[in-house]
Amino acid sequence: PPYAKIFPGRGSFLKMKENFIPESKNGADGSSGPYTVKLSSPGAFFYRARLGVYIFFFLILWPLNQHYGPPFLDRIPVSHTFGNLILKMEVFLCCLIYYGGIFLRMLGAAYIGGNKIWSPSLKAGEISDEGPFRFMRHPVYTGSFLIILSLVPLCSPVGGGFILLSAGGFTLYLAHYEDIQIRSLYPASRETRKSERRFLPDKGFYQFLILEGFSRVIEKWKETMSSEFYNLSFGTGFLAFSLTLSTRYFWYGFVFSLVFFLLFILIGKTYSRTHPH
Repeated sequence: PPYAKIFPGRGSFLKMKENFIPESKNGADGSSGPYTVKLSSPGAFFYRARLGVYIFFFLILWPLNQHYGPPFLDRIPVSHTFGNLILKMEVFLCCLIYYGGIFLRMLGAAYIGGNKIWSPSLKAGEISDEGPFRFMRHPVYTGSFLIILSLVPLCSPVGGGFILLSAGGFTLYLAHYEDIQIRSLYPASRETRKSERRFLPDKGFYQFLILEGFSRVIEKWKETMSSEFYNLSFGTGFLAFSLTLSTRYFWYGFVFSLVFFLLFILIGKTYSRTHPH
């Protein structure tokens, strides 16, 4: 289609959890020195390699969509008269959800820095309680989850189920890994942080977006765009597809935007080197 444990005993499970999601070696800041992650643990390995893991999941998704029937949206009965229009509206709705996910990721990048979103390890200086982090602990992972959800209706049933369980589950795993590390950094606030909302925003979030959030993303547009250029490029193709239902226009939009953003980033870095502040 075009849109394309083994259950161990209690003791074994606890040991496995310690290995995969370890506490910090040094605990919170203090005389023990700066915070570090146990780099040899599987949890730290997957955290460092999270981009590659996501790419691996989506490479598997492609053949699953090709071999397991039409996507979910094609299975919804619609009238023959308005079928094409209704299908475009459904795809466009998925596209809006996708862009909502990108915006949340850009919002997080505007406050902690775009390069820190893909940082190979979590450090004290990369933890923030400003901006969207006042209202939800994981705005970036919430954005990632929205992106994944927006793609499910465009996949075959097998492909949609796979990407939701694999990429969605991996996103939850990464968020839980960060929770463990944050509690290691700030043990004094352990109980307070347990009560924070992880993925759904608290009261006042939408007012914050109007008064501060949107303007902050615009103000930091170079950094946020550099962080999310691939997702933005895919989003351009997604939008073109929602308007035409043509995979050809999806690839036109995606490739053109990808080249544009890569040239933009390259020219920006070159200019920064030749014109240092």
